[in-house]
Amino acid sequence: MVNERVALYRYLLGADAALEEHRRLRHAFDRATEGRHQTSSRRRAQLRAWHEHRDSMAESNYELPAASAVRLSPDFALERSMNIFEFRDHIIHDYATYIKSFIQIRDTRISEYAGQHLNAGILWPEPLIQLNPAFEPGEWIETLVTQGVLHPECTRIFRKDKDAGANRGDGKPLRLHRHQVEAIYAALTGENYVLTTGTGSGKSLAYIVPIVNHVLRRGSGKGIQTIVVYPMNALANSQHGELEKFLCHGYAEGTSPVTFARYTGQETDDERAHISAKPPDILLTNYVMLGDF
Repeated sequence: MVNERVALYRYLLGADAALEEHRRLRHAFDRATEGRHQTSSRRRAQLRAWHEHRDSMAESNYELPAASAVRLSPDFALERSMNIFEFRDHIIHDYATYIKSFIQIRDTRISEYAGQHLNAGILWPEPLIQLNPAFEPGEWIETLVTQGVLHPECTRIFRKDKDAGANRGDGKPLRLHRHQVEAIYAALTGENYVLTTGTGSGKSLAYIVPIVNHVLRRGSGKGIQTIVVYPMNALANSQHGELEKFLCHGYAEGTSPVTFARYTGQETDDERAHISAKPPDILLTNYVMLGDF
């Protein structure tokens, strides 16, 4: 993977700095291991010859010659650029070789069938290119509160960077995307709605804000008012952290205006008993645990 490493250095640091960094690391390894880390017997022989030459020159009090420049592979251009598709192909090739090294199928027909599908790329999808759009801005949380769309407490709950440094607990005013505002208005109608949008577009707030607003207007402590079902526990755990950021940061312990809990099968008996004895306003769960309700 030396060529890929050189290419990555060049991309990140620039050609000259990258070559110097690669040369420094290579020489450091050579000096520390005397070439034992090299897998190539030819390279080890070259290093031994170099060490012998260096020692003989030192004994003769001759000046050591300057290190020769590292010769780049012809596969990589000199300009500061990288063909990401070729780089992807290098990675897939190495990964495919690694995977195939574990597959030993004795039956010829099954082996040919598996080989055809592996060569067709069944285990790795084609490259995906997506634009990273700038989502159209919507109203500020404070504006929606002023208009009576959201409960006044939402101004304190939904703030940006509540968990960051000096802003911990207080945060900064939060402006929503247009599709988030539209989702809030759709939720207020009481009708079902579906939101489809890209990764990193704030889909969570599109349902968390309406849910919290509903609980605030109806009143907390009246049993489970919302059940949020996730396909994976990892997503439920992630959203539990988001709710904690909004509903706990900035409030004294035990004074959150909206309560929530996670019920995914990972809980202890004591935690389950607490949920049953004191149901939260919002319950995060998965489809498997729905049978317990």
